[in-house]
Amino acid sequence: KEVKSPLSTIDFYKILVRLADFEGSCHNYTAPDNDLLDFLKRQKSFFPDPLIYMEGQIIFDGQNSAIPAGSRILSINGITDEELMKSFFKYYPTDRFTQTTKLSASVNKSFGINYLLEYGLTDVYETEYVEPQSKNAKKIKIPAVTLEQRTKNEENKFSGPVSDLIDFNKQEPYSFEMINPA
Repeated sequence: KEVKSPLSTIDFYKILVRLADFEGSCHNYTAPDNDLLDFLKRQKSFFPDPLIYMEGQIIFDGQNSAIPAGSRILSINGITDEELMKSFFKYYPTDRFTQTTKLSASVNKSFGINYLLEYGLTDVYETEYVEPQSKNAKKIKIPAVTLEQRTKNEENKFSGPVSDLIDFNKQEPYSFEMINPA
């Protein structure tokens, strides 16, 4: 039903990930064409700062920005935080019952390539937020950055000193040896 006329690669990909998500297997991996991914990775169109999912909200986790760390993101480019998170669910298939992976990944892993796949390239991110301990919403326009700059900003996230302690990708490899095998 979805395909009645020719589609762009991205639109067709979105149908495939919805089908993979509907199937409900955590073992599927669906990715767009490498040429498309390589093209997107070369663009200066990435949201610059790290964001994290916390208790149903998108929380700003950047440093050296006009937005204070810990601010709640209300919308990006006119799309509410709730709409943003739901739009990314399809990129993270689960067993159709578990939602925690979808919720956290919809923020923690989506503001790179998946944002570009879902909403297209952009030069600026108009971001509405509320600072910690405040009730007043503010808006700011943040220029997009390259993937390289975004990666550097991710490595320098505000929560890094704590969150990196439980990130197995950032810990030293370890092993053990049984001294007295039974």
